[in-house]
Amino acid sequence: MKAANEAAQGNASEEALIVAAQAVSASTTQLVTASTVKADPNSESQRKLRDASSRVTQATGQLVNAAKAAAQWEQEQSAVEQDEKYNLAENKIKEMEKQMEILRLEKALEAARSNLGKMRKDEYTGSGVAPVQQKQTQAPVGRGRGRGVNWNTNPNTKPQPQKSQPQQ
Repeated sequence: MKAANEAAQGNASEEALIVAAQAVSASTTQLVTASTVKADPNSESQRKLRDASSRVTQATGQLVNAAKAAAQWEQEQSAVEQDEKYNLAENKIKEMEKQMEILRLEKALEAARSNLGKMRKDEYTGSGVAPVQQKQTQAPVGRGRGRGVNWNTNPNTKPQPQKSQPQQ
């Protein structure tokens, strides 16, 4: 009875349903056998009892099959969930490995940039190749606003003397 109540409420395990269905089938068979011994086996009531017993046996068989299928499905779902958990863990591991690879590459890139900077510094400080000489040019002296200001920014050129204009 307890298994039947739990089944009706949706709380029964598959195993409990199978055991309860088998018990119902066995009890039905026992009832039919006892009835056959005490009553006329060819009577109308015996025929109806055998038919009812057959339907009960068929229904309990279907219930057992359904419970076994549900148990099998639950096992498969559990296996799928386990695989998904494994896949999630495996994916997390792969993600972490990629992050480590990115960090290694970033470190190598930073080292290469540092080496390039050092090479450039050594080149310009004279510890290696002399810096490239630029052609010296003198910018023209500005006119109008800012007159008399030398706009030449090359430090290697000498400033030209400026002519003063007569005042008016």
